Amino acid sequence: MHEFDWDQEALSKLLLESPTPRIYMANTGNFGDAVIRQGTLRFFREIGLAYKETRRPPTHEIGTFIYGGGGAWCKNWNNGYRVQAALENAKSVVVLPSTYAIQSPLYDIKNIHFFCRDNRESLTYCPRATYHQDMAFHLSGSLVPIHGSGVGFFMRTDKESFDRQIPVFNKDISLWGETFDDTTRFIDAINTVRKVHTDRLHVAIIACMLLKKVFLYEGNYFKNKAVYLSSMEGRFDVTFREHDCR
Repeated sequence: MHEFDWDQEALSKLLLESPTPRIYMANTGNFGDAVIRQGTLRFFREIGLAYKETRRPPTHEIGTFIYGGGGAWCKNWNNGYRVQAALENAKSVVVLPSTYAIQSPLYDIKNIHFFCRDNRESLTYCPRATYHQDMAFHLSGSLVPIHGSGVGFFMRTDKESFDRQIPVFNKDISLWGETFDDTTRFIDAINTVRKVHTDRLHVAIIACMLLKKVFLYEGNYFKNKAVYLSSMEGRFDVTFREHDCR
Protein backbone atom coordinates (compact mmCIF):
# COMPACT_ATOMS: atom_id res chain seq x y z
CA MET A 1 0.00 0.00 0.00
CA HIS A 2 1.18 3.49 -0.82
CA GLU A 3 2.93 5.28 2.04
CA PHE A 4 2.57 9.01 2.57
CA ASP A 5 5.25 11.47 3.60
CA TRP A 6 3.14 14.54 4.34
CA ASP A 7 3.94 16.44 7.52
CA GLN A 8 0.92 15.86 9.75
CA GLU A 9 2.38 17.56 12.79
CA ALA A 10 0.63 20.93 12.43
CA LEU A 11 -2.89 19.49 12.45
CA SER A 12 -2.30 16.81 15.07
CA LYS A 13 -0.49 19.24 17.40
CA LEU A 14 -3.24 21.85 17.10
CA LEU A 15 -6.00 19.33 17.78
CA LEU A 16 -4.26 17.65 20.71
CA GLU A 17 -3.55 21.02 22.35
CA SER A 18 -7.01 22.46 21.64
CA PRO A 19 -9.40 23.26 24.53
CA THR A 20 -11.71 20.50 25.73
CA PRO A 21 -14.37 19.26 25.39
CA ARG A 22 -13.99 18.84 21.64
CA ILE A 23 -16.97 18.39 19.33
CA TYR A 24 -16.55 17.12 15.76
CA MET A 25 -19.16 17.75 13.07
CA ALA A 26 -18.76 16.27 9.59
CA ASN A 27 -19.57 18.31 6.51
CA THR A 28 -22.69 16.62 5.17
CA GLY A 29 -23.07 15.50 1.58
CA ASN A 30 -22.66 12.35 -0.51
CA PHE A 31 -20.40 9.28 -0.47
CA GLY A 32 -17.38 11.52 -1.02
CA ASP A 33 -18.12 13.22 2.27
CA ALA A 34 -18.53 9.78 3.85
CA VAL A 35 -14.96 8.80 2.95
CA ILE A 36 -13.74 12.17 4.27
CA ARG A 37 -15.51 11.43 7.55
CA GLN A 38 -14.10 7.91 7.75
CA GLY A 39 -10.58 9.16 7.06
CA THR A 40 -11.05 11.85 9.71
CA LEU A 41 -12.19 9.39 12.37
CA ARG A 42 -9.26 7.11 11.55
CA PHE A 43 -6.87 10.06 11.93
CA PHE A 44 -8.42 10.94 15.30
CA ARG A 45 -7.89 7.36 16.49
CA GLU A 46 -4.29 7.34 15.30
CA ILE A 47 -3.38 10.51 17.22
CA GLY A 48 -5.42 9.52 20.28
CA LEU A 49 -7.77 12.51 20.15
CA ALA A 50 -10.59 12.68 22.69
CA TYR A 51 -13.76 14.08 21.08
CA LYS A 52 -17.49 13.60 20.63
CA GLU A 53 -19.32 13.66 17.31
CA THR A 54 -22.44 15.70 16.62
CA ARG A 55 -24.63 16.37 13.61
CA ARG A 56 -25.48 19.94 14.65
CA PRO A 57 -23.46 22.96 15.80
CA PRO A 58 -23.12 23.10 19.60
CA THR A 59 -25.84 24.88 21.57
CA HIS A 60 -23.88 24.94 24.85
CA GLU A 61 -20.39 26.08 25.80
CA ILE A 62 -17.57 23.82 24.59
CA GLY A 63 -13.82 24.03 24.19
CA THR A 64 -13.25 23.28 20.49
CA PHE A 65 -15.58 22.85 17.53
CA ILE A 66 -14.00 20.76 14.75
CA TYR A 67 -15.75 21.15 11.41
CA GLY A 68 -15.19 18.47 8.79
CA GLY A 69 -13.27 19.13 5.61
CA GLY A 70 -14.63 19.12 2.08
CA GLY A 71 -16.15 21.43 -0.49
CA ALA A 72 -18.33 23.53 1.80
CA TRP A 73 -16.60 26.81 0.95
CA CYS A 74 -17.69 27.39 -2.65
CA LYS A 75 -20.67 28.74 -4.58
CA ASN A 76 -21.91 25.23 -5.32
CA TRP A 77 -22.27 24.22 -1.66
CA ASN A 78 -21.78 27.11 0.75
CA ASN A 79 -22.07 25.51 4.20
CA GLY A 80 -19.75 27.82 6.12
CA TYR A 81 -22.72 29.14 8.10
CA ARG A 82 -22.38 26.04 10.28
CA VAL A 83 -19.06 27.36 11.55
CA GLN A 84 -20.65 30.76 12.14
CA ALA A 85 -23.33 29.08 14.24
CA ALA A 86 -20.70 27.43 16.47
CA LEU A 87 -18.74 30.59 17.26
CA GLU A 88 -21.02 31.71 20.07
CA ASN A 89 -20.38 28.55 22.10
CA ALA A 90 -16.84 27.45 21.18
CA LYS A 91 -13.58 28.86 22.50
CA SER A 92 -11.74 27.59 19.44
CA VAL A 93 -12.78 26.37 15.98
CA VAL A 94 -10.79 24.11 13.63
CA VAL A 95 -11.89 23.71 10.01
CA LEU A 96 -10.35 20.53 8.62
CA PRO A 97 -8.76 20.45 5.13
CA SER A 98 -11.14 22.08 2.65
CA THR A 99 -11.16 23.91 -0.65
CA TYR A 100 -11.75 27.67 -0.32
CA ALA A 101 -13.30 29.23 -3.41
CA ILE A 102 -15.37 32.09 -1.97
CA GLN A 103 -14.64 35.13 0.14
CA SER A 104 -15.79 34.96 3.77
CA PRO A 105 -15.43 37.26 6.78
CA LEU A 106 -14.83 34.12 8.85
CA TYR A 107 -11.31 33.88 7.45
CA ASP A 108 -10.29 36.90 9.55
CA ILE A 109 -11.53 35.58 12.89
CA LYS A 110 -8.47 34.70 14.98
CA ASN A 111 -9.88 31.78 16.97
CA ILE A 112 -10.81 29.88 13.78
CA HIS A 113 -7.97 27.73 12.44
CA PHE A 114 -8.35 26.87 8.76
CA PHE A 115 -6.71 23.97 6.94
CA CYS A 116 -6.75 23.67 3.14
CA ARG A 117 -6.43 20.52 1.06
CA ASP A 118 -4.54 22.26 -1.73
CA ASN A 119 -1.56 24.59 -1.56
CA ARG A 120 -2.69 26.63 -4.55
CA GLU A 121 -5.88 28.61 -5.28
CA SER A 122 -7.41 28.01 -1.85
CA LEU A 123 -4.64 30.13 -0.34
CA THR A 124 -5.62 33.10 -2.49
CA TYR A 125 -9.03 33.07 -0.79
CA CYS A 126 -7.89 32.06 2.70
CA PRO A 127 -4.20 33.00 3.08
CA ARG A 128 -4.20 31.99 6.78
CA ALA A 129 -4.97 28.37 5.97
CA THR A 130 -2.42 25.63 6.59
CA TYR A 131 -2.01 22.88 3.99
CA HIS A 132 -2.84 19.28 4.88
CA GLN A 133 -3.95 16.58 2.45
CA ASP A 134 -7.63 15.72 2.11
CA MET A 135 -8.67 13.66 5.13
CA ALA A 136 -9.77 10.75 2.90
CA PHE A 137 -6.08 10.00 2.34
CA HIS A 138 -5.91 8.85 5.97
CA LEU A 139 -7.74 5.70 4.86
CA SER A 140 -4.43 4.60 3.34
CA GLY A 141 -3.52 1.23 4.79
CA SER A 142 -7.13 0.26 5.47
CA LEU A 143 -8.01 -0.44 1.83
CA VAL A 144 -7.29 -3.75 0.10
CA PRO A 145 -6.77 -3.38 -3.67
CA ILE A 146 -7.76 -6.11 -6.09
CA HIS A 147 -6.58 -6.34 -9.68
CA GLY A 148 -9.96 -5.55 -11.23
CA SER A 149 -10.82 -5.53 -14.92
CA GLY A 150 -12.22 -3.15 -17.47
CA VAL A 151 -12.86 0.59 -17.34
CA GLY A 152 -15.20 2.43 -15.03
CA PHE A 153 -16.72 5.83 -15.77
CA PHE A 154 -17.79 7.56 -12.55
CA MET A 155 -18.64 11.08 -13.72
CA ARG A 156 -20.71 13.47 -11.64
CA THR A 157 -24.22 14.42 -12.70
CA ASP A 158 -24.96 17.31 -10.31
CA LYS A 159 -24.45 21.07 -10.45
CA GLU A 160 -20.71 20.82 -9.90
CA SER A 161 -20.26 18.94 -13.16
CA PHE A 162 -18.34 20.44 -16.05
CA ASP A 163 -20.48 20.79 -19.17
CA ARG A 164 -19.37 17.63 -20.97
CA GLN A 165 -20.96 14.62 -22.63
CA ILE A 166 -21.44 11.81 -20.12
CA PRO A 167 -21.11 8.18 -21.33
CA VAL A 168 -24.41 6.27 -21.30
CA PHE A 169 -22.80 3.55 -19.13
CA ASN A 170 -21.69 6.12 -16.52
CA LYS A 171 -22.26 5.39 -12.81
CA ASP A 172 -22.36 8.42 -10.51
CA ILE A 173 -21.64 6.25 -7.47
CA SER A 174 -21.10 9.23 -5.17
CA LEU A 175 -24.89 9.69 -5.18
CA TRP A 176 -25.42 6.14 -3.90
CA GLY A 177 -24.89 7.22 -0.29
CA GLU A 178 -24.52 10.01 2.23
CA THR A 179 -22.07 11.20 4.86
CA PHE A 180 -22.93 8.70 7.61
CA ASP A 181 -23.38 5.64 5.38
CA ASP A 182 -21.01 2.69 5.22
CA THR A 183 -18.80 3.17 2.16
CA THR A 184 -18.16 -0.50 1.33
CA ARG A 185 -20.43 -0.39 -1.73
CA PHE A 186 -18.69 2.77 -2.97
CA ILE A 187 -15.19 1.36 -2.53
CA ASP A 188 -16.10 -2.03 -4.02
CA ALA A 189 -17.48 -0.40 -7.18
CA ILE A 190 -14.12 1.29 -7.73
CA ASN A 191 -12.07 -1.75 -6.77
CA THR A 192 -13.66 -4.03 -9.36
CA VAL A 193 -12.30 -2.06 -12.35
CA ARG A 194 -8.75 -1.56 -13.59
CA LYS A 195 -9.02 1.99 -14.97
CA VAL A 196 -11.10 4.84 -13.57
CA HIS A 197 -12.40 7.94 -15.35
CA THR A 198 -13.97 10.47 -12.99
CA ASP A 199 -14.48 14.10 -12.09
CA ARG A 200 -15.44 13.06 -8.57
CA LEU A 201 -12.47 13.93 -6.38
CA HIS A 202 -13.06 11.19 -3.83
CA VAL A 203 -13.63 8.54 -6.44
CA ALA A 204 -10.18 9.51 -7.71
CA ILE A 205 -8.61 9.51 -4.23
CA ILE A 206 -10.00 6.08 -3.36
CA ALA A 207 -9.03 4.76 -6.80
CA CYS A 208 -5.46 6.01 -6.31
CA MET A 209 -5.18 4.24 -2.95
CA LEU A 210 -6.58 1.10 -4.60
CA LEU A 211 -3.70 1.36 -7.10
CA LYS A 212 -5.90 1.92 -10.15
CA LYS A 213 -4.98 3.83 -13.30
CA VAL A 214 -6.90 7.06 -12.81
CA PHE A 215 -8.01 9.78 -15.22
CA LEU A 216 -9.23 12.76 -13.20
CA TYR A 217 -11.20 15.49 -14.98
CA GLU A 218 -11.93 19.07 -14.00
CA GLY A 219 -15.25 20.06 -12.43
CA ASN A 220 -16.79 23.51 -12.66
CA TYR A 221 -14.13 25.17 -10.49
CA PHE A 222 -10.50 24.66 -9.60
CA LYS A 223 -10.86 22.03 -6.83
CA ASN A 224 -9.89 18.87 -8.71
CA LYS A 225 -6.83 20.27 -10.43
CA ALA A 226 -5.61 22.01 -7.27
CA VAL A 227 -5.80 18.83 -5.18
CA TYR A 228 -4.26 16.80 -8.01
CA LEU A 229 -1.26 19.15 -8.23
CA SER A 230 -0.92 19.39 -4.44
CA SER A 231 -1.15 15.77 -3.34
CA MET A 232 -1.64 13.34 -6.23
CA GLU A 233 0.69 14.23 -9.10
CA GLY A 234 3.84 12.10 -9.04
CA ARG A 235 2.56 9.91 -6.20
CA PHE A 236 -0.01 7.79 -8.02
CA ASP A 237 -0.79 6.52 -11.51
CA VAL A 238 -3.12 9.45 -12.23
CA THR A 239 -3.52 11.75 -15.23
CA PHE A 240 -5.42 15.04 -15.12
CA ARG A 241 -7.65 15.91 -18.06
CA GLU A 242 -9.53 19.14 -18.47
CA HIS A 243 -12.31 18.36 -20.93
CA ASP A 244 -14.01 15.41 -22.63
CA CYS A 245 -14.06 11.79 -21.48
CA ARG A 246 -12.26 9.45 -23.81
